Order: sequence, then C-alpha cells, then structure tokens
Amino acid sequence: MSKTMHAKIHTFPTPLGWMALVGEERTLNRSVFGYTTPDAAVHAAMRWDRHWSSVVLDTTCAIAAAMEQAKWSPFFYELAERLTRFAAGEVQSFSDIRLDVNALTPFSQRVLAACRTIPWGQTSTYGELARRCGSPGAARAVGNILARNRFPIIVPCHRILPANGQFGGFSAPQGTAMKKRLLAMEHA
Repeated sequence: MSKTMHAKIHTFPTPLGWMALVGEERTLNRSVFGYTTPDAAVHAAMRWDRHWSSVVLDTTCAIAAAMEQAKWSPFFYELAERLTRFAAGEVQSFSDIRLDVNALTPFSQRVLAACRTIPWGQTSTYGELARRCGSPGAARAVGNILARNRFPIIVPCHRILPANGQFGGFSAPQGTAMKKRLLAMEHA
C-alpha cells in the first residue's frame, strides 16, 4: 500500500553535527543527526521506507535561523531546541514525542517502545530488550531493528549494547565512535 506524505524537513546545527527532523503536524516521521552539512542531513533524512512510494516534501533549512524558525510549527521548534540541549550534554527525555511507526511490524514497534524507556545514563543489551519485548532469544532481530532505527536519539538505540560488553555497531555518521561519544556524554 502506498502513502503520499506531506512532510517538512527541518535542519539545524548542534554540537553533534547537523540534525534533520521530518514530520507532519505533531508527529515525527524520521530524524537524523551527526552530519557535517545541512544538505547531507537532508539527503540522509530522505532515505525513505519502502512503504512510501510518493513523498512530497517542503524542505526548509536553518541557514537563516530567524527566517527558518518562523516557518516551523511550535512542535518542531521545541523538539529542535530539546535535541540541541541534548547534544550539548543536558539530560533530556523524548518519551512524549509521537512517532509515525505505522509501517513497522508489531514486534518492531515493541522494540522501539521498550528502547525508549531506557533512561539517560543507563544501558541495556539486545538480549534484555528482546526479553522485555516478550521474545527471549531474539537479540539478533532486535539488533536488526535498531540498525534501521528511523528515530535516533528519540529512540536511544545508542544505549543498547551486545552482551559481550563491546559497543557493537551504530548506523549514525562516525559509527561506533559516535556511539561511544553519546554514551560518554551520558556517563553511561
């Protein structure tokens, strides 16, 4: 089933690099971070799920910050502010942010929901997350779901580690170096 989506892309600089938020009204469809330019963040944000066959985007960039902020809905302006504070090392929770997870399987939705409950400064393992989702033994499936996390930081997949205590992979720019940076920032 195809879906035509009317979304806005909002980009803004943070201490963790350029971030982009994609969404409609008060719902987040995708977020990306860690990019060196706003164009790179927009390009990464436009890697759409196969379920969307047609995407209509109103693209805005925060290069002229005052002009840009006037175009943003209050929801995205507030979220950008909170993400910027997070990137600067301030404790933030994003559990109140509504996410568009309709195209995900029920198991994927449970994994993301469980991951969102892991607070700042704490970590868990893929196996523990699988158990919390009612599927012990599905650690690899949990890892695959988090590798495609469309909402990094909002769904803090950087807080999930392999059982062997290593850092595992991370799909954001700079890979595991970024994951280590986020965990060090959170003192996890």
